[in-house]
Amino acid sequence: MIQCVEEVEKLNDSFEKNSPPEDEDVDVEEDEEEGFDPTLPEPRPEQIKCLKMFFGHHNFKPVQWKVIQSVLQQRRDNLVVMATGYGKSLCFQFPPVYCVNISVVISPLIALMEDQVLQLQMSNIQACFLGSAQTRNVFADLKKGFFRVVYMTPEFCSGNISLLEQLNKSIGIALIAVDEAHCISQWGHDFRGAYRDLGKLKKCLPDVPIVALTATASPSIREDIVKSLYLVDPLVTCTSFDRPNLYLDVNRKSGDMIQDLKTFLVKKKGGDYEFEGAAIVYCPSKKEAERVTASLYKLGIRCGVYHAGLSIKQRRETQYQFMRDEIQCVVATVAFGMGINKPDIRKVIHYGAPKEMESYYQEIGRAGRDGLPSACHVLWMPGDMALNRFLLNQTKSDRFRGYKMEMMAKMEKYLKSTKCRRKLILSHFEDKQLRKVTSGILGTDKCCDNCRCGPLLSRGQESFEQELKDFGACAFQLMGAVSAMGEKFGITAPILLLRGSTAQRVPERFRKNPLFGAGRSVSEPWWKALGRELISEKYLMETTGFNKFSTLCKLTPKGRSWLNSAKDEKHRTLLLQPNIDLCPRAYAELYGKLVAERQKLASIKDVPPAILATNKILLDMAKIRPCTVARLKQVDGVSEAKANMLAPLLEAITEFSVSVCSAPPPFTQTRKASALADSVAISYRLFQTEGKSMVQQVADARSLPMTVVESHLLQAVNAGHPLDKERAGLSSSVINTIIRIVSSPPLNSGKTESIRALVPEEISTFLLRLCVAKLQREGLPNPLPSSLPSAQPNISWIEVSALC
Repeated sequence: MIQCVEEVEKLNDSFEKNSPPEDEDVDVEEDEEEGFDPTLPEPRPEQIKCLKMFFGHHNFKPVQWKVIQSVLQQRRDNLVVMATGYGKSLCFQFPPVYCVNISVVISPLIALMEDQVLQLQMSNIQACFLGSAQTRNVFADLKKGFFRVVYMTPEFCSGNISLLEQLNKSIGIALIAVDEAHCISQWGHDFRGAYRDLGKLKKCLPDVPIVALTATASPSIREDIVKSLYLVDPLVTCTSFDRPNLYLDVNRKSGDMIQDLKTFLVKKKGGDYEFEGAAIVYCPSKKEAERVTASLYKLGIRCGVYHAGLSIKQRRETQYQFMRDEIQCVVATVAFGMGINKPDIRKVIHYGAPKEMESYYQEIGRAGRDGLPSACHVLWMPGDMALNRFLLNQTKSDRFRGYKMEMMAKMEKYLKSTKCRRKLILSHFEDKQLRKVTSGILGTDKCCDNCRCGPLLSRGQESFEQELKDFGACAFQLMGAVSAMGEKFGITAPILLLRGSTAQRVPERFRKNPLFGAGRSVSEPWWKALGRELISEKYLMETTGFNKFSTLCKLTPKGRSWLNSAKDEKHRTLLLQPNIDLCPRAYAELYGKLVAERQKLASIKDVPPAILATNKILLDMAKIRPCTVARLKQVDGVSEAKANMLAPLLEAITEFSVSVCSAPPPFTQTRKASALADSVAISYRLFQTEGKSMVQQVADARSLPMTVVESHLLQAVNAGHPLDKERAGLSSSVINTIIRIVSSPPLNSGKTESIRALVPEEISTFLLRLCVAKLQREGLPNPLPSSLPSAQPNISWIEVSALC
């Protein structure tokens, strides 16, 4: 034990010397348009149609399309390192569906493969899992070309290469996907010997592209994967490892297990506790897992335990119950999780120090796969690391032990650090030029516990991820009620006035006011939530009343000014970032109903609820409120088959809209403008709807280069979204200057510089491109402005588009 400690101390010293000092930020840059490659051809209309019909998506993500295009057009090998939740499955599921042939998918986890087969079948994509226990009918259908996606274990694949050769000759194999490819590396945390045999695939099927995929692979492991699979000139694609929806938190154990666990729970009315959503608690040993399970039982938590000491039947039952929301939490050793395809896990808790960064990242990757906010907690004590070191010291291989000791030292640095934990994770996995984080996350209380409490908060960075909503009409009523009551009451009295209450708190003289009862269709808690938001945004303020026990609600100068201008309905716009309390009728309450209806439907079909529809789909349905199958298809992630399957939920939406909502469902027509990437949408929203007066103000607000924001606005315009061009700097005089240049000869070069060189320097390239986008849609003015020559343009707008 003493020898082990000395060895680790040396490793720690070496690691500290070669690591960035604690008082320096790890070199991380913000990622704005990850994977976007302007040289790639756009997906064809028939490919987008196939994507929507079978997978429910309106567009490919940039990296997805990069991989798929390389397989379809170049038949090229790929190594894809893609963060959990980005959508790596689509990379190997789309090609065979589009090309009507077969993808072979090799995965180490039977449970995961069975879930994916079920999910594909629910979208009318024929898929199967091949194993030694399969019936002859499955193999017969396979040879007839009935299946599009075929799953198998590495052991089955190694013993059935001749079957793959036969399928390639008779039907054609679009690609062979090696999922969880980090298992092939002896340096990986999930090394599996059978994966090393997959190198013969390339020798036996040299013309079939091999796509190796993983969510966790450091540079050395990536190199090992390429060599072991004999990939030929592979396209190596890495998305950022950042998971912006995951909050990272580390704390010390208190010594009282129940008190430790209570910090992650909420108390129910009956006195018992519950997690706010599905949860996994990882423990370092079977004994600890049993102790944590017993503690959670005492707190009234529906939970199960999962570890290698249980029978296969017991483990499968626990997994089955968890996937179907029959239990809320699984307490497990690291034996559980890699095969879990449950998108709505809200918490991953490590009760004990993780052994290394790679396994830790893989385990927290099970949280928030639906993209919604989730939390990852570690509770540890120094004794945990001492135990891990003692166990590792039993390893015979000096080289392997040394590598793992170094990984453990990095993990301990992560646990003890007072700096941003997100940066530390990225610095482990990514080369310097690839260390990217989602804009708006660093330094905010959404990043990690250190950023929440530390000096980074002083930068005042905001997160603009929430969608802005117009609360102008309701704000006009509430502020009007405050004014009508002479600003001599608290916030509750004006709300009671709006709700038409005859309580004593609303004096008789106010009951004849036109606002009396004008807001009775909205609940009192909703009005109070809006009031708190207006106070937060400084439209209203609270002051002490006639005595120290009373509070008065008053209009601020900002609120009074807005209320005066809002008397004209044209100026009655007030954009706020809503929380769930502000939309209970059209959002939270309906979402709860949809969750309940999904559970009923899932029970009838005997499938996990999240496979039927993820929480994100239900949230979008609650916002959009589609009342027909056609409109339901417009929800991202809903394929044609899934839309028909979810049709019973439409009745709940219709009933809700009629009985509760005064307004019709907001999704009244098909969107004509294309959807924007998240980062592009944020920039566009800040400029166009929040009214940042200049492009530079958006750049300053987001801490981005101005050129990036300009690129975002151009993408929005090209996608069909309106833009206030005057405010962007595109004045009529600038437009006329550009029209004069492109309308007058000579202009016969095919390079961008041919136009740029003729345009005055004071007109930026951004304004030039913005003007071209405008003229492409609207054409040249006819007649041309009087200040311009009457000569007809000698260049078409298609050519102008090519030039710019």
